[in-house]
Amino acid sequence: MFSSPRLRTRVAVSFALLAFVISTVLSVASYQFARNYLMKARESVAQTRALLDAQAVSHAMTIKGDSAQRAILELPLVGARASQHLYSSDGRTWVGVQTPVPASAIPPQLLLAAATGGGAKQRFSYQGQPYLAVATDIDGATYAEIFSFYELDTALKRGAWLILGIIVLSTVLGALLGLYFVSYLLRPVRELAYSARKLAAGELGARVLLTGDPDLDPLAVTFNSVADSLEARLAREQRFSANVSHELRSPVTSVLGTAELLETRSAELPARESGLVTVLSQQVRRLAQVLQDLLEISRINPETPPQWESVNVRQLCHDSALQRGFDSGLVSGDDVTIRTDARRVERVVGNLMENARTHGGGVVRVKVLAEFNAVQVIVDDAGPGVPEELRERVFEPFNRGLAHSGREGAGLGLAIARDQAVNIGGDIEIATSPEGGARFIAMFPTHEESS
Repeated sequence: MFSSPRLRTRVAVSFALLAFVISTVLSVASYQFARNYLMKARESVAQTRALLDAQAVSHAMTIKGDSAQRAILELPLVGARASQHLYSSDGRTWVGVQTPVPASAIPPQLLLAAATGGGAKQRFSYQGQPYLAVATDIDGATYAEIFSFYELDTALKRGAWLILGIIVLSTVLGALLGLYFVSYLLRPVRELAYSARKLAAGELGARVLLTGDPDLDPLAVTFNSVADSLEARLAREQRFSANVSHELRSPVTSVLGTAELLETRSAELPARESGLVTVLSQQVRRLAQVLQDLLEISRINPETPPQWESVNVRQLCHDSALQRGFDSGLVSGDDVTIRTDARRVERVVGNLMENARTHGGGVVRVKVLAEFNAVQVIVDDAGPGVPEELRERVFEPFNRGLAHSGREGAGLGLAIARDQAVNIGGDIEIATSPEGGARFIAMFPTHEESS
């Protein structure tokens, strides 16, 4: 399947075809008109000259008594490529001084037409060059004169090449004009698309400037209205999440404290009540973690500037693993120091490791890979991997994916990790590890300071 060409390409091709058709029609019509006019003018001059020369020969022979040969030789020369011939009725032929074309090359039908009709003209070629023969009847004999059309034919060929060049140049100029105009016309659309991409990337303040164009301004106004509504809605949702989390935090903390107290005394309780206390403690802890994640999501704001500082990424991953109870030997890779927001990078790496433990059967490795103007932190897990059709959905809030370890998470860790990565100019991608599990690749663009 071939994809449809871009609008720029289609417009450029349309302009080029239009310029080609117009220039071809005008150029060919002009060339044909000029060619026909010049050929007819040249033939008219040649015919007039031949008639005058025939009268001169007839006058010299009848009045002066000159011989046919003398009468022909006394004719004035007409260019360097003309020759005169006189054919008498008894088959004898007298030829002038100039003989670039032999008498045998003259078309016989021309002589026959001149003898029977009193005069005739015909174009013919001799040795690849064009000529015009004009024949007329004088005193019972046939006089023929040949004129070269070489100069005119050469000029017409040069004109044809010039016209071809004009057509090609017009086509190219048409394509360039098409590209220019479509670029000019699509500039507002490109600005709208750029603002839409910024809005999709989380820059809620992206807006489109009004240009005063009555056809484009309504589109810009609509886009800005949608952006305003989206920004207001997200702000309301963040405020709601923050308020609910704050309101529930104190009661949940009290319930958690009570549950933990009961859990410490669970050995004194009957088996059934002890099991209920254990389940209660687990669920309350999970609820407390959900509230903590909701509070963090409500605090995530793309407008908040990152706190830039020099951070050793491998050491940060090492500390994050220890804090979460992982083996620090899982961390390997490049020992690189970059300038970034340490708190957000630690949150991203920590959430990816927690996700591997909760949903991926455990962490296999954490590798730091330094690249040009970027650092990758790769977290491989021991699970079966994430299908391609689910790789974007796992970053949605409250999407728990596939809980292979038997533990259920809140479904907010990956959403928080990607938001934090995006806020410092990075991103998170999902691939497949060499062992077949999921591979989460966190990318942090920055300039390397030392290694």
